[in-house]
Amino acid sequence: MATAIVFLSGWDTHAQVVSLHTGDMLRVGIVLNNRVRVRALIDTGASTFVLCEVTAKALNLKRGAPVDLITPAGRIPGHYTTIAALHIGLIKLSDMRAVVQPDSEGCETLLGLSVLRKLRAVILANEVLTLVGHPPRSGRRKR
Repeated sequence: MATAIVFLSGWDTHAQVVSLHTGDMLRVGIVLNNRVRVRALIDTGASTFVLCEVTAKALNLKRGAPVDLITPAGRIPGHYTTIAALHIGLIKLSDMRAVVQPDSEGCETLLGLSVLRKLRAVILANEVLTLVGHPPRSGRRKR
């Protein structure tokens, strides 16, 4: 049975089915810095947002502090960076810290908990995963 992944931009009724899931993994198309499109694995077991080196190079991202990633295959070296804009369907997140891992066979972009925590809600019910973003700020202050 397929699972639909629905993205809402707040609690409004405007929803968009972005991807379908037919196996054990949930993958979704994302746009980084308004120009590079990649498929990402939604990984609740990952603590952070992980990019492959080839994606970081395509975005011309700055290398930050080094970090060791602990993976099922063991420790691998990486480095921190920042993504200015991350779009998941209708949801936009800004200034997202990410870890870049070296390219290798099986390297995959991971949307870990550091991304999922920025959302208003993540709901899995009736074979549908719903990601809910925060409503856009209007820029006006209420008086």
